[in-house]
Amino acid sequence: MAANGGVDGGTGDGDTDRFAAAAGTLAALGVFGASLLPWTEATRVGAIENPFGVVLGVVLVGVFGARSLGYLNRRAGLCGTVGGAVAVVLALVALVFPVLGPRTGTVTPGLGVSLGAGAGAFALGFGLADWFGLGRRAVVERLGAAASAGFVGAVALFVGALAATVVQSVGRGLPTLLLSGLANAAFAVVLGFVGMGVVVLRRDDVRFFDVRVPSRREWGYAVGGLAAMLGLLLLLNEVIGVLGLPSAEHSVITQARENPQLLFVLFVLSWVAIGPGEELLNRNVVQKYLYYDFSRASAIVVGCIVFTAMHGFAYAGSGTVPLVVSLVNLFCISLVLGVVYERTDNVVVPIFAHAAYDAVQFAAAYVMITTDLL
Repeated sequence: MAANGGVDGGTGDGDTDRFAAAAGTLAALGVFGASLLPWTEATRVGAIENPFGVVLGVVLVGVFGARSLGYLNRRAGLCGTVGGAVAVVLALVALVFPVLGPRTGTVTPGLGVSLGAGAGAFALGFGLADWFGLGRRAVVERLGAAASAGFVGAVALFVGALAATVVQSVGRGLPTLLLSGLANAAFAVVLGFVGMGVVVLRRDDVRFFDVRVPSRREWGYAVGGLAAMLGLLLLLNEVIGVLGLPSAEHSVITQARENPQLLFVLFVLSWVAIGPGEELLNRNVVQKYLYYDFSRASAIVVGCIVFTAMHGFAYAGSGTVPLVVSLVNLFCISLVLGVVYERTDNVVVPIFAHAAYDAVQFAAAYVMITTDLL
């Protein structure tokens, strides 16, 4: 079975099989219902929690509903896509605006924010599916593939955390620096083994793994990808700084404040464990299997969502807004890795870019911590 790598296409006529539009109607109802639940004070007007979301939900229900009944053609899917994107942006604004605005510097988000963002994301997806003319079978297959990718990520995260915990328990008498390094290495290596396990369970052979010495062109993508990631990091950090948004600190940086030498260990692990383990799982396994059901562009986005979600716990504990800001930052940067792998079909290329990117950050963190700048 080969990855298609083509554009999204369906199994039915988009003008007669309107399953995606019907599903979009349910997502639109979700946007409407979520807008009646607590959001943040940024969206509250009088007794209504989110009147903007209420109006948007009504419009989306109308568009998707009319399309599902055959009163509108497939171009209505584009309207649903835009509306879903607006719902997601509205949730982000609801979180960010109180931090930027004069009313409060803290945010206590209600249930409506997460539900509204989720419903908006589904509306966006179903709008795209309808616009591309995807039938019921095609939509269900893509939903199943995305759910499977998320499940693989969750299993890998659980098993990796379990391995790190076991290492810390067994090696309790070891020096703290060595123990922390071993725990981080165990976590990263286990991610790679989970990816290998998925390939075995799917009965693919070793040729599934895209591992080879990069060509000159592929080295160009590796170096270019590294430069793009570092440039994007600087740009995003500048935007975050200008807006005055808080961002969460990765757990390993928090540990390194107490023991900066840990960053030397992590610098080495970037090359021998972190980069290889994460890229083998997230790019060569998750993203590549998504090629079977999605276009390559869509597979990159879905794969990066899984990759970003897997890092959620590493940034947790700093509050909702810092967590969201950091994860959006990470998602944007991870897109570069997805593109680099897609353009080369050689996992060694994103491994190099990822490892070098992490190594640069660890080196910079060491300098800043030891000079009291971080």
